[in-house]
Amino acid sequence: MGAYDAELYGFEVESRQHLMDLFIEPSFAPAICLQFHEMSDGSYRAFYNYQPAGKDEVEAVKAYAHEQKMDPSTKVNVAYNLAASAGVFRKLAPISYYNLEDGRYRIIQEKYE
Repeated sequence: MGAYDAELYGFEVESRQHLMDLFIEPSFAPAICLQFHEMSDGSYRAFYNYQPAGKDEVEAVKAYAHEQKMDPSTKVNVAYNLAASAGVFRKLAPISYYNLEDGRYRIIQEKYE
């Protein structure tokens, strides 16, 4: 499907420490970004989101162009760049998380101690 574009879909998490990012980019499925964090209470969480499907991006650009009352002669790449600058694509990639239990975060913890 393509490379995960952190500028378009990336996210920031408020935590004690951002430990690492992991990007998985399969050939025929949406890419995923995982961020591992140590939280302020000492727990560990993995946050993630998926790259949206191309058709969803197209629909978002069309909706944005309509909302902004763009001239129909506006080039697609111009409309796309304006939508990206407005943060339209971040809404297509909601952030989820799960708590990491002791055994699952031990490898990450040892790497950063």
